[in-house]
Amino acid sequence: MSDMSRLTGKIGDATLIEMSPDSPCDEDNNGYHHHHRDIDLDEYPHSQPDPSEVDKHQQSKDSVFFRDGKKRIDFVLSYVDDRDGERKQERRREYEANLQKAGLELETEDKSESDDRKTYFVKIHAPWEVLATYADVLKIKVPFKENDIPVHQDIPMDWLFTPFRLPDHIMNPEPDYFTSPFNKGKIDFFLIDDKETFFPPSVRNRIVYYILARCPYHKTDREDKKGIKRLLNNGTYGSAFPLHDSRYWKPSRDSNSESERFNLYTHWAQFFSFFKEQPLNLIRKYYGEKIGIYFAWLGFYTEMLFFAAVVGLICFLYGLFTFDDNVWSKEICSEEIGGNIIMCPLCDKKCGYWKLNSTCNSSWQSHMFDNVGTVFFAIFMGIWVTLFLEFWKRRQARLEYEWDLVDFEEEQQQLQLRPEYETKCTSRRLNRVTQCFLSPPQAFIVAFTSDMIPRLVYMYAYSNDLSMKGYINNSLSVFNISGFSKDNRPEDGESPEWFNSSVITTCRYRDYRYPSGHEKEYSHTMQFWHILAAKLAFIIIMEHVAFMVKFFVAWMIPDVPAEVKARIKRERYLIQEYLHNYEVEKLKIQLSQRNDDCCCTPMIYPDISRHVVLSECL
Repeated sequence: MSDMSRLTGKIGDATLIEMSPDSPCDEDNNGYHHHHRDIDLDEYPHSQPDPSEVDKHQQSKDSVFFRDGKKRIDFVLSYVDDRDGERKQERRREYEANLQKAGLELETEDKSESDDRKTYFVKIHAPWEVLATYADVLKIKVPFKENDIPVHQDIPMDWLFTPFRLPDHIMNPEPDYFTSPFNKGKIDFFLIDDKETFFPPSVRNRIVYYILARCPYHKTDREDKKGIKRLLNNGTYGSAFPLHDSRYWKPSRDSNSESERFNLYTHWAQFFSFFKEQPLNLIRKYYGEKIGIYFAWLGFYTEMLFFAAVVGLICFLYGLFTFDDNVWSKEICSEEIGGNIIMCPLCDKKCGYWKLNSTCNSSWQSHMFDNVGTVFFAIFMGIWVTLFLEFWKRRQARLEYEWDLVDFEEEQQQLQLRPEYETKCTSRRLNRVTQCFLSPPQAFIVAFTSDMIPRLVYMYAYSNDLSMKGYINNSLSVFNISGFSKDNRPEDGESPEWFNSSVITTCRYRDYRYPSGHEKEYSHTMQFWHILAAKLAFIIIMEHVAFMVKFFVAWMIPDVPAEVKARIKRERYLIQEYLHNYEVEKLKIQLSQRNDDCCCTPMIYPDISRHVVLSECL
């Protein structure tokens, strides 16, 4: 969970909501209390548990609860005693006292209970009052009505996908609900069957970490003396982490603990489950939306890569099946052509002369990867990237609706702003990973590393019969061996036995230059500039094709599916209607009770059963 730098509304960034029942508080129109004063450590006794008084009651290692078996462990802090122990102990004492004043409950495990006999563990539990208060502050969405919109999934020949599917209780661990931002003043409005399990562990962890990141650990009112991150950096605590719900390789023995981790390991994290669909809802429920979105993207990316892999395989097979039609490789391997072409040394002094037909095998192998299909595959991948981005936007929009993440990113960015660093930011730059979507390197790679463009230029502009005959001789320039300086000429013994410098006076090299003795000796020929122009034209055409496909796909396929837009509108309408009816019926019941009492004293609204009110709303 990333740092957030403000609460919301009137609550300041540096202020935690104190949950002490004796503290003064204000009351809003909804009837619940806001505590707006800063924490003062001097008003409270230090209440850090003494390790010597720790209960030695043994618990199952699968337990995620306090020793009473009822309070869930939402976060754990660990530390060890060291040479600087007194100073760090003072910080821990202040910090843990502040956590308790913020409403959290702590329980310490003595180092004698740890495996290394050195580490203390501080278990943290967030009671309902804390969870409800900060869920209201963070505007966490919670269910208020079961989703009654029918889901149409009529897939032709659905039975073909049966081997790839997981059981329904794994894919959909809980029903789908309409959700609304939590409001502590309208508890009866939401579907709360059990307060202890109403907020899932991922939300509980998020709320506790929100408090840990803002709780001060120093008596003086210093802005920089707060937060678990600083305590971890200075070694006051060794680590801070939430707990898994059980061991991953077997179900939990604790009946109160769910075995979601075991289910994920059994149905998802096994190698032989690689062909199965991902249980995204279970991943989201256990790890939270951030991790769920990551694996949703990874799964979608893998699915889209399947199509790219199929096209790439077809291009490879094309090169394999046209193996015998490879004219330039035949010329290289031919004794009459490749055997009579003497190539210049590849390095100074230590490299000798060599015959072109010595590269016969590599030329045949390169044809399987560098052929006409390579150009098609490069263009296809440019289009594939565009389609991937557009279709992922649609998938993301659907997930945002199903997981109640609509507008979540903008809200999180506002919560995560840190003004002290933002003011120091003098320049901004694009994220090279996520925002350079149509960068040109792919077209440059094909144009300048592949041999396809020079071959096509030769075939259509320089060949007499539109064939590749004579391409090898055309692509090699001539160099006079006598032009080698003493520092560049191969040393004695480096050249092969067949090389006779008195007979062989020239060697060939890969380029398009005029030969020795020409008026433009060793300068580029016109064919070189034709090939360069063709490469640049290919880059421009490929980029424009990618842009055109992007705009066409963006025009044809909206980022947000029409079905999702309709569902979002319906959910917003239902929230307003349902909340309006709830308030109206609640007011009617209160007015009727007031008339029955005929009391002149100020009215104290009683708690009204959710079922009484909602029965009138439906």
